[in-house]
Amino acid sequence: MQHKRIISITILIIAAIAAVSVLVCLFFVNQSHVSQARNRLVRYRTVYKGRPYDKTALVYLPRGYQDSSKKYNVLFLMHGWGMSENDFIKGDPNDKAPVIDDLMKDEKNPFIVVSPTYYPNRSFTNDGEASEDKLTKRFAKTEINQVLKVVQAQYHVYKSRNHYAFAGFSFGAITGWAVMQDQLSHFRYFQMIAGGDNRAAQLRSKLLKSKLAYDVTVSVGSDDYVNNGTPYDIDRTMNTLKNVPHIRFHIDENGCHDLPSAMRQLKFGMRFFFK
Repeated sequence: MQHKRIISITILIIAAIAAVSVLVCLFFVNQSHVSQARNRLVRYRTVYKGRPYDKTALVYLPRGYQDSSKKYNVLFLMHGWGMSENDFIKGDPNDKAPVIDDLMKDEKNPFIVVSPTYYPNRSFTNDGEASEDKLTKRFAKTEINQVLKVVQAQYHVYKSRNHYAFAGFSFGAITGWAVMQDQLSHFRYFQMIAGGDNRAAQLRSKLLKSKLAYDVTVSVGSDDYVNNGTPYDIDRTMNTLKNVPHIRFHIDENGCHDLPSAMRQLKFGMRFFFK
């Protein structure tokens, strides 16, 4: 009798261990699935100098998106020189900067983040400053509308400009200034990080005449080289835009021209999006 009891107890223990193991495995499988579900790609084709390019933009879907039918606000987030659409969302193993998912943890109303690239493909990353400037302005003039159309077709998002923000770092900020010039009817909120506008006088005139509401955060690190007389000097930009309403200026103390500084500045600017 005692022997049978020992066998029964042993079987129960083995069954319990097996059940716990299955639950643990299912938990990690589910966590992996949820993690993968939050990062998606949208695909589209664009034409540059007569040549077609098949491109992708990375899309971050906040926690709860899959189980919700509500519509979401959207932030377009543009990288800087030599970077890619992956840097803000997937991160770089060699960089200690937080990624967008880290910044979203405190958001009461998290939003979708779309990270495109202004490069037709990676072969353009070493073409020089003049090429970078041209590519950013081209993206803001035409290609951004292609990305916007695909995102609106594939995800639960609003179509009103009051639900769209654009933020960029370095040459992504230069892209952002160009988006203000050309796409103010589609975007209301902006953050330009570590990059001034080399067409600020033209933008000033446009904003002062515009009847559209807008909100702009301009930020830079206190140790950022971009303010040392470069064509994209932020101090010069802000002086040109002096007395233009709804534009604030933030300095990241001890911040440099790097991704960790950019993410801190983005966190500051996020508080003003969609308010």
